[in-house]
Amino acid sequence: MVIVVRETVFHDSVIELINTAIAAFQPERGGILLGPIGVPVVSEFIPDPDAATTGSTYSPSQQVNIKVSKAAQGTIEVKGIVHSHPGSMDYPSSRDHQSFGNWMQRMPWIPSLITPIVTI
Repeated sequence: MVIVVRETVFHDSVIELINTAIAAFQPERGGILLGPIGVPVVSEFIPDPDAATTGSTYSPSQQVNIKVSKAAQGTIEVKGIVHSHPGSMDYPSSRDHQSFGNWMQRMPWIPSLITPIVTI
């Protein structure tokens, strides 16, 4: 596995929306991060309240996949996925690693996948 760390800018509006759509609720909740193609900027966030979740898993919904497909038809690309974990679990689970790998296989044109975890 190769881990590349580079700086990515998050718009304030994205941080605010993550706070209201994810951090204000019990884990697991999540959504998709988007931004301008080829630029390390996250300018949009699509919350996923319809995701399949348990207290320890988050799987994106078909509804969010449709919204992401529509958003990514122009000058916007998927940058990553954000989701929440309980307590001090500020690291990806083994299931997260598998999911992130699947994302990268489905979107090989993305140079890196941003996968922040919100702890609650």
